[in-house]
Amino acid sequence: KYCASSKYWIVNSIMGEHIKKKENQIYVQCWHGTPLKKLRCDIEVTGSVLNTISEIRKRNDIDASRFDYFLSPSKFASEKFISAFNLKSLGKENIIIEEGYPRNKLLFTLITNPSYFERSILFATK
Repeated sequence: KYCASSKYWIVNSIMGEHIKKKENQIYVQCWHGTPLKKLRCDIEVTGSVLNTISEIRKRNDIDASRFDYFLSPSKFASEKFISAFNLKSLGKENIIIEEGYPRNKLLFTLITNPSYFERSILFATK
């Protein structure tokens, strides 16, 4: 219900296949960490307990084909995400935004510019 009516999808995992993205919706993938292990299409073992490799890759392609933007914390992560999410084959390798994660950006901004927090609180209370 909420996904159907939202203009933006901000996601850090996988969206169910049954959720259909409308043309006017924007899907931002904010994957939940640094890819230090193999993910999705980079998995080479026999799959998981619940899914075969083929099922994992099919489910990935359904999900990743809906992405409009993909946030990445670094060049290293971007390279891993492009591979793991099969973005090059899907024609989506240019959707990566290498600006870091929002939660970390706020912390670093507060450290370098403490008045940012005061302005944010002021804005939120107006």
